[in-house]
Amino acid sequence: MWGRVPEVRGMMLLLVLGIDGGWRRAVALGVALTALAVVAACVQAPSAPPPANGSGSAAPSFEARSSTPPVREPRSRSDARGRESYGDAAAAWFVDEIRVRLVEWCGAQRLRVTVPTDQVRATAGDRGQPLELPLRAGTYEVRADESGRAIHFGRYTVRTNTLCLELPGTRRGPSGEVSASEMFALATDDERDATPVRGSLTLRVTRGGHLEPIITLDMRSYVAGSLLAEMPASFGEAALRAQAVAIRTFTTYRVLATRAGNNERPYDVQSSVADLRYGGTPYERPISWRVAEETAGEVLTYDGKLFPTFFHSTSGGTTISSASYFGDFAGFPPLAGGVASPSEASPLHQWVTTLDWREVRENLLREGFDERELGATLHEVRRLFPSSLRGNVPARGEADPARRPHSFALVTDAGTVRIRAPRLRALVGGGRDAMPSTCFTVVVSDNTLTLHGHGFGHGVGLCQYGAGALGKDGATHPQILSHFYPQSRLMRLEQGAQ
Repeated sequence: MWGRVPEVRGMMLLLVLGIDGGWRRAVALGVALTALAVVAACVQAPSAPPPANGSGSAAPSFEARSSTPPVREPRSRSDARGRESYGDAAAAWFVDEIRVRLVEWCGAQRLRVTVPTDQVRATAGDRGQPLELPLRAGTYEVRADESGRAIHFGRYTVRTNTLCLELPGTRRGPSGEVSASEMFALATDDERDATPVRGSLTLRVTRGGHLEPIITLDMRSYVAGSLLAEMPASFGEAALRAQAVAIRTFTTYRVLATRAGNNERPYDVQSSVADLRYGGTPYERPISWRVAEETAGEVLTYDGKLFPTFFHSTSGGTTISSASYFGDFAGFPPLAGGVASPSEASPLHQWVTTLDWREVRENLLREGFDERELGATLHEVRRLFPSSLRGNVPARGEADPARRPHSFALVTDAGTVRIRAPRLRALVGGGRDAMPSTCFTVVVSDNTLTLHGHGFGHGVGLCQYGAGALGKDGATHPQILSHFYPQSRLMRLEQGAQ
């Protein structure tokens, strides 16, 4: 304690001098020595240089040196039905930055990253610790270290599992005026041409030694890069505007729910159908930017709250409720389903596909189903509706092939297996060549399933082909949204780059 606490040293000297009889002189000298000791203790030694590269090569190694304040997260509360509510003021709903996990490049151990300028700000770690990384404009080979704790960026080794690269002026605000030559670009070894990506670029290393690229961009850029990936321009501007509002509302809801749930994942949404398709710069066109601009700030609400505006390709005639497919939002009018949708123009309004029971069986086994119940031979597939699940007499209309069942009963030579319709579709594959929707009847013969179905997608919310048909008949985008999300309200957030 004597060597570490200057106040104690000063007091001990005060006591010694006081015993000698000079109390006034002792007090003055003790206070002065105490002050000097405190000053000396506050002087920091210069920081040590970064450690040498563990691989033994001459490549420079970098580590972060200071921390920045954490990002302030939005507050939320949960209503009686368990849905998230994000405040009564529209300002609480603003999302000026969206972190998008670029699924198409995830899992690669090596990427080519093009840096467009010398003016790149590099930070490391989840807290954005500044990093002195002397990058120049050019293309770099980026590799994930097998340890999962370092990133090899060209000839540099960055000892972190998270590296963020930020260009001046691209993180906040609409970035539609930024040309491809002013963006980062990504490519795998198999890709000849790199794809420009908007906003800042974060590269993470997973535990398995794979790269996970994440971009951070503003809402307007996100809508412009998602719109034509979700809906073709030929559907018309009214349908495109309705789709843009659905994208903005769904994404805002998803981002706020993710951040309010203390979720530790480093991104808000993924660029795949797990959330919605963000196509990025390859899908940007003047019309997508114009629609994003003209609908800027528009979101849908019900009872003063945001909700997830689900949408799908083809209803097959009628939409279904979120409760019947996803198991939530029961009794919620905008997602209650039962909305007529003119989707006849879709090539998947009606369809026929075939499945091999042996392949379906293997998928079920991988998911943990009991092999003793699956058997070797499939005899029948029964469609189950809520009434039959409760043991009641089937309701009128349940024999209609256009109805979407709640579950299926797979009758085999060993027993009967019951599985929810959405889960079976996910196991088999929801593509157009496997099981486009859960609205189908089945004929079983020699372990081959022949499916006669309607529609493409989950069937909840806005039907994209239906929106296109309504728009071509003269409906405006507020009318289209009101049709597919009954009792919802279209409102515009008046601030921020939405």
